[in-house]
Amino acid sequence: MHSCPLGTQYTTPALPNRKSHNKSYTWTPNTKVIVEENGKDINFNSPNDIAVAPDHAIWFTDPTYGSIQGFRPNPPKAPNSIYRIDPETKEVKRVVDLGGDKDGKGCKPNGLCFSGDGKTLYFTDTMLDDRSIYGIPLNKKGDDVAPGAEPEHVVRVLPADPESDNAIPDGLKWVDGLLVTSCGPNLAFIDPVKKQRLGDFELGDHFESVTNFALSADGDLLAVVGGGTVAILGRKYDKPRLPAFPKAEVDMRPARN
Repeated sequence: MHSCPLGTQYTTPALPNRKSHNKSYTWTPNTKVIVEENGKDINFNSPNDIAVAPDHAIWFTDPTYGSIQGFRPNPPKAPNSIYRIDPETKEVKRVVDLGGDKDGKGCKPNGLCFSGDGKTLYFTDTMLDDRSIYGIPLNKKGDDVAPGAEPEHVVRVLPADPESDNAIPDGLKWVDGLLVTSCGPNLAFIDPVKKQRLGDFELGDHFESVTNFALSADGDLLAVVGGGTVAILGRKYDKPRLPAFPKAEVDMRPARN
């Protein structure tokens, strides 16, 4: 479970109008290096979320939201996709092609993560008429999807009010055998084996809508962002040490599948 200790919640200033930049960076405290940007052979839409695979390759989602929101070419120049950047050669490869849009609709890959054994890629679809998590098996090397594999539906992630357009599964993490994603002001916990939503961790009045979140390297801190607010949550353990989010300690609101 996570708690919010005093002194760890921050509010960010309003951001200026964003400019369109479609580049991928690696970052150290004093430098940034462009890993990949639009070129002759590849046109990105609006790269969204990122995950590092067990082999240190960088995978990222590229939905067509930029075209829908008016800061990228319309119609889009590429399908909704998931890409992989090879850690050694820096080669960029589209590993999942989720197709184009029809009247602005189509699978919009957003958050992504890998299973603990590195054998499955999970990603969220944040279109309001879907709001789901999908899984797709990887090949033995883990550098591509398995031959002939197609995304398999895991579970829908709907808010208490299904008409709400602020509650989408934005961001995805693998924590102690569970998939964790956002759903409005809450974090939802999914059992990927049973394809069941176990419950929600409610952030209360801190967030109107969680935008994304990240775990520290040791898994003891969870940074949550949304609506101009950043909260750092500290992990709590019982003795003996339990999983990060034991089912018994999750606010068990009725799940909506």
